[in-house]
Amino acid sequence: MQQQVTLLTPPAAGRMHASAPSLARRGFTMIEIILVLSILAILTSIATAAFTRSVEQVRIDRAAQSLSYDLQMAFSLVGRNRKPVRITWDSTNVRFNITDRADTLFRTRPMGITSEFKLQKSMFTVSRPVVEIYPPGLSNDSLNIRIVNRNQRRTVSMSRGGLVRVLKQ
Repeated sequence: MQQQVTLLTPPAAGRMHASAPSLARRGFTMIEIILVLSILAILTSIATAAFTRSVEQVRIDRAAQSLSYDLQMAFSLVGRNRKPVRITWDSTNVRFNITDRADTLFRTRPMGITSEFKLQKSMFTVSRPVVEIYPPGLSNDSLNIRIVNRNQRRTVSMSRGGLVRVLKQ
């Protein structure tokens, strides 16, 4: 059995090892990591702002639609019960109430911070705090409810004859 023997010779004086393998680059530099993290932070802040605007818009849309349904329901209550119904805006508690003249509560719609809509009192502009609907199906006045938050606006408009619309403005 033959063995192969390799002789190692010392390098010549003053000369670098040209045949020595160079170390492979491992990992990232600190500047590269900071650059990537700062780009991610900027993108995250942009996405968060857009998401927040979308959530606020959905809340305003849902609140306006719910108010529209409640106003239509008030007219149907008058037709069914043949008794006047009162729609009241309670600005202290940020809610709408639908009652009869004896203060029997048919419906309350909370709109404030603690409700599902999480809207603030300052976002609402109500044309009349109290509107009555009489048995023939006519109200004593029209009602406009504006919900505004920055650039998002919705107006719930109720005519004297019971036409309820949600307007985008």
